[in-house]
Amino acid sequence: MALEKVLKDWLVRHHFDVVIDFGDDFSYNTDYHILTFGTKSYPDVGRYFEQFLYEYGMEYTGIFDEVLCMLHELGHYMTIDNFDEGERVECFLFKHLIRGEDFEWFEGYWSVSDEFAANMWVVNYVNENIEAVEELCNLLLKENYYAV
Repeated sequence: MALEKVLKDWLVRHHFDVVIDFGDDFSYNTDYHILTFGTKSYPDVGRYFEQFLYEYGMEYTGIFDEVLCMLHELGHYMTIDNFDEGERVECFLFKHLIRGEDFEWFEGYWSVSDEFAANMWVVNYVNENIEAVEELCNLLLKENYYAV
């Protein structure tokens, strides 16, 4: 799979020591440092997520949903050590209590400590590394992954 190689190469070039995998939804496995790249599209959620990040200080708009989601999962990789095992379990349990069917539940979900930390990492990473983010967007375009 060409996309897998492109993403692996990008991760290595930018010093992220995670394994890339593919599945329906984006996720990050903290035990094995596996980032799952989601192949299922949720455009409404993506726009809502970008707006959330922008409101918290992200200086750029128009970044592909897939890139923001991948960066969010990298944010978990970069911030997971800020939380001890008990805090991680607490976050996990709370997130499963607040699940909902509409966009409203996202604000509660994104306020959970580990999710908020991952999101703020994204804001800072994008603001400080826009060239790397643009490179990732361009790689997805080149692979015909993102339908414009």
